[in-house]
Amino acid sequence: MKKTITPFLTGSFLVMVAFALLWVLAIGMPSVAQESPAEAAGYVGSDRCALCHSDIASKWIDTPHANYVREPNAETVVADFTQPAVISGRGVPVVSVELGVVDGVYTAKVGDTVYPISFAFGGLKWKQRYLTKIGNSLYILPIQWNMATQEWVSYHPDDWYDTTGTAIEIGMSRSWDRRCAGCHTTGNMPVETEEGEFIANFIEDSIGCEACHGPGAEHASTGNAALIVNPSKIEDFDRKNDVCGSCHIRGTSNGGTYGYPYDEVADQNFRPGDNLEEMFVDGGGYWPDGQSVKHHQQWLDWKQSTHEDNPYNRVGCIDCHDVHGTNLPSNLRDDPTVNAACLTCHGPHGFEDDAAITRHTNHPVDPAGSGASNCVECHMPFTVKSAIPYDVRSHTFKFLSPEHGIKNEMPDSCTGCHNGVKATAMTQQQAVVEFGTSFCTSCHSDSTEQKE
Repeated sequence: MKKTITPFLTGSFLVMVAFALLWVLAIGMPSVAQESPAEAAGYVGSDRCALCHSDIASKWIDTPHANYVREPNAETVVADFTQPAVISGRGVPVVSVELGVVDGVYTAKVGDTVYPISFAFGGLKWKQRYLTKIGNSLYILPIQWNMATQEWVSYHPDDWYDTTGTAIEIGMSRSWDRRCAGCHTTGNMPVETEEGEFIANFIEDSIGCEACHGPGAEHASTGNAALIVNPSKIEDFDRKNDVCGSCHIRGTSNGGTYGYPYDEVADQNFRPGDNLEEMFVDGGGYWPDGQSVKHHQQWLDWKQSTHEDNPYNRVGCIDCHDVHGTNLPSNLRDDPTVNAACLTCHGPHGFEDDAAITRHTNHPVDPAGSGASNCVECHMPFTVKSAIPYDVRSHTFKFLSPEHGIKNEMPDSCTGCHNGVKATAMTQQQAVVEFGTSFCTSCHSDSTEQKE
């Protein structure tokens, strides 16, 4: 029987079709999920890596790198949110930031505005800061919790208050996305909108696999080892250490827009194997002698050391640290409290036994107890500030005499131990008078104090 077109198809049905077409034109076709800039660049995230590399992922997941940026909850927030944060500084008078936790939501009240906290930032060793979302970007609130002193201090309060203590609108250029995201996320491909808003686009918060290995989409889909970078196998020593240096620095992108390395000419983030110095402008904070006073500048200090340019064997970051995770502080490969981290290399070259070490240090050998003759106490003194002065060790590996400290108005290698806890307390001036040329400077004269 021949099919015929019914009145329904020729009349009301066509009207419905026409209406549907008009509706589609009005609202657009249903959208297909768009790739994020990070996905488009080939990033897949650490969860994808862990499918095949579970042994490494099980160690990395507990490292500071993996846990630097976390959603706030009772386990991740280390600060006391039961008391207000009373802060001041940078031209801002004393103000009080009201804090609270309601139904698991952490908040901070600046002026009359209550800001929900999106992420807890840090809180693993030194301090914790807090991020809130305004528009499409994250901003660091003006409060910081110092873990050593268990107290609230300010963080750039002048971003949030004027000189009368009145709350103001924070500028878009102060966003965490513009200033920090490149080193505290993985796969960040930032954009700046026409309105001047900076928006970070990353595959995962904190420091995941691809931050060091580069985009992993091709490798993950094929299993081809040639399609992923293994930093330990980068033949160029400088490029190998640039991988760590890309975050353990302080400065801006090559065009000055971002607070982290970024090639603004090619519009691309740092990838392992890149030349860091081509997409980074040094903006570090230094003592008068050129060593770091501000934190996360280890690469900048290391560049000044003879480890970096030793003519016999150049020593880089991963010679001492295993970023996949160890059970030692700072993911060290060997225990620094018994000098193992240093004697692994230096032991066969003049430091074979305790007698040799004593001849070098003029101290008895008790590195794990009093700290006497502990390599890092002399060659990595606490000269850098993260939360409080001075809570981070130098990475130039240079002995700093009290004379050098006085000359440069900075900490030194001797009075760090002679602080009344490990040894008799002395000021730098007292140390110079007490020891003169018979102790510190007998081994470390002006001509040798800066050598390793």
